[in-house]
Amino acid sequence: MKKTIISAAIASVFLLGACSKQVEQQTNMAEKTASAETVKGSAELGSFGVELDARDESVKPGDDFFKYAGGTWYKNFEIPSDKTRFGAFDKLAERSKTQIKELVEEMFLLSLGTGMA
Repeated sequence: MKKTIISAAIASVFLLGACSKQVEQQTNMAEKTASAETVKGSAELGSFGVELDARDESVKPGDDFFKYAGGTWYKNFEIPSDKTRFGAFDKLAERSKTQIKELVEEMFLLSLGTGMA
């Protein structure tokens, strides 16, 4: 089911792009906006891709590196009650699903506006 929806969404993108210059212009504007937001934004996990706030600097790295590197995070993090595990990849998967949903909804609305069904 999910593969069918994703395939339909991808096919819609190609069909809409071929049918209308307006869609192409809107896509270009969306890409420019996304690029600008990416440039403006900072890294998701700290300024260099590492979450330095997770460290517990009260522990010496040579004594227990696990607690030093992620002790503060480990003390404060709670797994969501509806999940058996939750990490960075789960967070990325949720974000991807949200983005795909937004794209499909946007393409659907565009198809309604151009008279395509």
